[in-house]
Amino acid sequence: MVPQNFWDKEINSQVVPEIQRTSLDHLILQVKVLRVGDPRQILGYAMQPPTIQTIEESLAALVETGALSSEKTGFVSNFAGQREYDDTGKITKLGKIYASLPVDIRIARLIVFGFVFDLPHEAMIMGACLSLPGLGVFSRPFQKDYEFFQKKMVWAAGSWSDPFAALRAYETWHFLKQTGRISGKVEKDWTRKEFLNAQKYIP
Repeated sequence: MVPQNFWDKEINSQVVPEIQRTSLDHLILQVKVLRVGDPRQILGYAMQPPTIQTIEESLAALVETGALSSEKTGFVSNFAGQREYDDTGKITKLGKIYASLPVDIRIARLIVFGFVFDLPHEAMIMGACLSLPGLGVFSRPFQKDYEFFQKKMVWAAGSWSDPFAALRAYETWHFLKQTGRISGKVEKDWTRKEFLNAQKYIP
C-alpha cells in the first residue's frame, strides 16, 4: 500500500518498453550479423523505438570495444530484398563472437580476453559475478556501510577492483566448501561475517 499522492506522481501508468530501458549493444550486433540494413533504421521499425541518441551511443560503445570497425558496412539487403547502404561500422570477428554469447558485451569482452591470456577460469567467474544484479556476490547489512567497505577492500587485496574482489571471495568460498571446512549453519555464519550474499553461494 502506498499513498494516493505518491501513486499519482511517481508510479508510471505504463511500463517503459524494454527496448527503451536496456542496452542495445547485443541487438545491434544481431542486426549486423544478419546484414539486413542500417541498425538505426531497423530499430526504428519497433512499435516504440529507442531514441537515435541511444542507438548512436551503443554504436560508439561497440566501436570502442572492438565489436565494430570504423569502416562502413556498405550495401546490404533488407527484409524486402532491396539494397540499402549501411554507413555504420562493419562487424569484426570479435563482434561476431560477442554476438554469439548471451551476456552483456563488456562481460563477453572480459571472457574472450580471459581465454586470450590463458585465464578462462578467472574470467568466467568474474563475468558471472558481474552478471548478478545489485551488489552481486556481496551483501551490505543495514547501517554497516563502513564495515562493508572495509571488508570489500580486504577482498580486493589492494587492487581497488570489484571484479577481483568477487573473484577472491568466490575462490575462497569454493576452497572452504570443497575441503569441508564450511557447511550448513557454519557456512551461513561465515558468509554473513564476510559480507557475502549467502543466497548467491548456498544452493
